[in-house]
Amino acid sequence: MNFISILFSVFSIGIGLGGLFQIVQPRTPQIFQDLFLYGKIKDKAKGRNGNRETFIKIIEVPKRWFLHMYIAGVVVNGVLLSALISTFVGYPIFDWLQILPRKRIISLDYTTALLMLICIFIQVSRRTIECLFLHVFSKSGTMNVIHYLLGITLYTLLGVSVLVETPVPKAFPEFRINIYHVVGVSMFLWSSWQHYSAHSILASLRINPKGKILTEKHLMPRGGWFDRVSCPHYLMEILTYISFGVIQSFANHTFCSIILFVVVNQVVASYITHMWYLKTFPGYPKQRKAVFPLIL
Repeated sequence: MNFISILFSVFSIGIGLGGLFQIVQPRTPQIFQDLFLYGKIKDKAKGRNGNRETFIKIIEVPKRWFLHMYIAGVVVNGVLLSALISTFVGYPIFDWLQILPRKRIISLDYTTALLMLICIFIQVSRRTIECLFLHVFSKSGTMNVIHYLLGITLYTLLGVSVLVETPVPKAFPEFRINIYHVVGVSMFLWSSWQHYSAHSILASLRINPKGKILTEKHLMPRGGWFDRVSCPHYLMEILTYISFGVIQSFANHTFCSIILFVVVNQVVASYITHMWYLKTFPGYPKQRKAVFPLIL
């Protein structure tokens, strides 16, 4: 295991244990609430427990700073994609892969690495555009700086985790498309569209057809995948990262540690959000699951 694999494995364990603790014992100390929760869920927990704010408050940042994570992802992964393409066509921008360890596991071919980087760049670019032009963030919504730094770490290491198990590229390599590429890219495009659709439904709860913000309150979403699960945007995030795994047939262990982290993080967040919906809206549809239809 390399450093990235170890890092995200530790993150997965921490979030998994923290989420389990929060689910089993919702009335946790406020310092735990401030560290682990953010946005509407933390505000609800604070109101329910009647706890005072802790020193964590001084390291909180606006929730709309999610935008910074995606911008960082666009810049870093855009540079890596450009460098990879330039090397392929025989005009390398710089000798960028020479800094990687010579003795490392090679699990991906050139075609797979290129497809992965293209899809990753599309993903972070789409999320950047959504943050800029679609999302309606509450002015009071916050997250602590640990969430903020964790997000930046994730999106800046996506492309690196691909290249760390890719051979040093050569000019004009042979490209071979296989069934994993076709299925994975198709799955990626579908889940990306459904992800955008879920965010559009959430945004429509706060704006009118002309785009004017009407409210910053948290309302109950309906329509689309929201009729099946409380957090389809988290479900589609999971499926997007699984599609990355399918593209590379789950051969890249470094990236698989990131997939595990995303799945654990989104499942925990989905379940906690689902419980918030059930407690906040008396008429909330009982048939909805948290994130996986008919299962959880």
